[in-house]
Amino acid sequence: TYYNNDKQAMSQKIELIRSTHVPPYGYGKSHGYTKIIRVMYTPILKEVFETLSALAIENGPEFFEEMWDKSLIEQSLRQIVRYHCRMSHVAAHTAMLNIDLDSSSIDQDVLNIVKHIIEHIDGEQNEKIFDHKLREIENDIKSKLITNEPFSTTPDLSHRFYYTDEVDTLSEVLQTELDLTNNLQKWPCLSFWDPFSPGDVQNGVSINDHAKTLAKALSPNCSDAFSKCTVKKDRCEEKGDSSC
Repeated sequence: TYYNNDKQAMSQKIELIRSTHVPPYGYGKSHGYTKIIRVMYTPILKEVFETLSALAIENGPEFFEEMWDKSLIEQSLRQIVRYHCRMSHVAAHTAMLNIDLDSSSIDQDVLNIVKHIIEHIDGEQNEKIFDHKLREIENDIKSKLITNEPFSTTPDLSHRFYYTDEVDTLSEVLQTELDLTNNLQKWPCLSFWDPFSPGDVQNGVSINDHAKTLAKALSPNCSDAFSKCTVKKDRCEEKGDSSC
C-alpha cells in the first residue's frame, strides 16, 4: 500500500509525477493530485512547435519533414488549445502552478514554486529540513524539465515555423477554438480526437496519424494511480472515441 496507509507520512511527503495526460474531470478525488504544475511555452505557437519537436524525437528523423504538414500543424494547435481548456477547468478545484519555459527568470520561478509547495506541507519543519527539502524538490523539478530540443535550438527551424505562410490561418484556427469554447469556459472541452473546424467535418477531413499520437498523449489515463474516470467523456477520450 502507499506509504503503508500512514497518513502522517503521506502528509509530509512530496512526490513529483511527470505526465502529459490531462487529469480526469471531477474534483480532486478524481485524480489524486494536491497541486498541479503546468509546464508550457509562450506564445502558444511555440508550444505547438515544441510539441511537434518532441514527437519528432520519439518518432525518428523521418518525422522531421512531416511536422511541417499544414493539417498536422492546425490539428496540433487545436489539441494544445483543448489541453489548456481542460487544465483551466481542473484549476477551478485543484491548485495549479505554472512554469513558462520561455521565461527569462525560470530558475527563480521554479524556486518560488518549490517554496510554495514546501510551505504547505503539514507537520513541523525546522529551517534545516526546510532548506534540504527545498534543494531536493528544486533539483527534482528541474530534472523533469530537461529534454532534448535539437529543433528548437536551431534558429533556422524556429524561423521556418514561426514565419510560415500559414501564420494567418493558424490565428484563425486559434480564434475559432476560442469562439467554440467561449474562451475555454464551455464544459466539457472539445475532444482531442476530432481536432477539426466545423467545415473540416463537413468536408470529411480525417485526423492526422501524428495528431492521433498527440491525442493519446494528452487524453486522460484512467488507469493512472489514484485516477478515477467517473465522467463518460474521459472514458471515451481514453479509448480514442470522440463520438461516444
